[in-house]
Amino acid sequence: MYFNSEDEDSGSSFSGVGAYDDTAAQKLLNRFANDQILTEGIHATIYKIDTDNADGAATGAGLRAVKLVSAFKNARLEPHDIRSEVHVLARLSHPNIIQLLEASYSHQQKIYQITMPIPQPAPKRALQYSALAKSFLYQITSALAYLHAQTDEHAPIAHRDLKPSNILVPSDGCIKLIDFGISWEDRPRGHGASFQEPRGLHDNGRLNGFSDAPKPDWDETPESMCCQVSSGPYRALELLFAPRRYDALAVDLWSLGVLASGFFTSLAFKPKGAGAGLREFDWDALIPEGTTAGSGPANQSPPEPDPTVPFNSLDMDTSAGGTWYRIPIFDSTRGEIGLIASVFKVLGTPTDTSWPGFKSLPAASALVFNPVSPRPLKPLLPNIPPSHAQSDDRIIGACLAADGENAVKFIEQLVCYPPESRTKAVDLLRHAYFTEGCTLVLPSTLTPAGQPLIQGGLETLPELISIFSANVE
Repeated sequence: MYFNSEDEDSGSSFSGVGAYDDTAAQKLLNRFANDQILTEGIHATIYKIDTDNADGAATGAGLRAVKLVSAFKNARLEPHDIRSEVHVLARLSHPNIIQLLEASYSHQQKIYQITMPIPQPAPKRALQYSALAKSFLYQITSALAYLHAQTDEHAPIAHRDLKPSNILVPSDGCIKLIDFGISWEDRPRGHGASFQEPRGLHDNGRLNGFSDAPKPDWDETPESMCCQVSSGPYRALELLFAPRRYDALAVDLWSLGVLASGFFTSLAFKPKGAGAGLREFDWDALIPEGTTAGSGPANQSPPEPDPTVPFNSLDMDTSAGGTWYRIPIFDSTRGEIGLIASVFKVLGTPTDTSWPGFKSLPAASALVFNPVSPRPLKPLLPNIPPSHAQSDDRIIGACLAADGENAVKFIEQLVCYPPESRTKAVDLLRHAYFTEGCTLVLPSTLTPAGQPLIQGGLETLPELISIFSANVE
């Protein structure tokens, strides 16, 4: 969850950078080599540095994350563009979005560098704690509402890669949305993009060398958008049918809904040393054009976790150690076709009524899917508070029950089609899930106007994180 990459590439270090004659940059790289690497991905390497004793580092003391991107990689890995990421972050100011401290480009080393703060992290798997879902989801929604709005500083911005590994959970509970490398602003990106220092900034020195930095080889325009965005089960369904134009804000909303469901889906146990805990999808949902569903016996396979029960141990001995993981509501482990099939199993195959514009998508007719009716979403969220939630305190029980019903509605208003039917982030901030039921506990920087931070002696958000971490870890 902490600057993790789902596209890890062990061979992605910057080989050959020492061949360039830039003493200052080489000194910087040598210092990074002795520091902790937070993550290495196909597009970037992120280091953790301590600026207390670092000459020429970002102003201020404490830990920093430094993201390094080779200009050669930035040129070819569409739609990743650190130039776009920097110019977006430079105009953003929100408590739930990572802050850009400084950015630079070394012409000799051909390396981009951006520096961001590192807050003290919460324990791992914090985004699996159902009891913290309301607070975390409100903060993520608040960040999206800010991004999706038209302001004096920016046009509506879509993140396009909302997922748990792009969300930091500090120990104080103030969520931080990170990684804007494929964000979209309804303007050209890539080679045809042009950037200017944001208006109204007094610290123009933050962006050093970016005005004449090399441009990527590729172009992305409003008329020809890249649909290879978002990740795994968080990819909006429309992206899987090769659209050249789509509503990028609606893509974020779908991802938010899938992310929200991940607080309440079934938990399965993975013993130590076992492979990744993955579940299959029903291949019978897919019928290649010109064929019919097979009538033969299904292939026998090991039992899969049941997504409708709160806990799956598959009759394993959990005493030997291992981890519990959430079963995603959609399955992306068998590629795009498998992900489509798993979505159709839940939401049903699109019809002229449920999605009038579906057939206009370029790849909508490439495959014929067996017609499937939509199924209720709630059974796939077995860890959601039930409508008959029990508690020693009658009022608390009623609050939990209300939260359960409202959380299902929250997710249903996002994980749906057509894309234009998804509820906008700014409207979600007033959703019953946040305004009713159990008290919304937030960091002081995000307390809604007119509402107290805590009520009735409830713990603060950092205390809640600590309590649930102790119970889970």
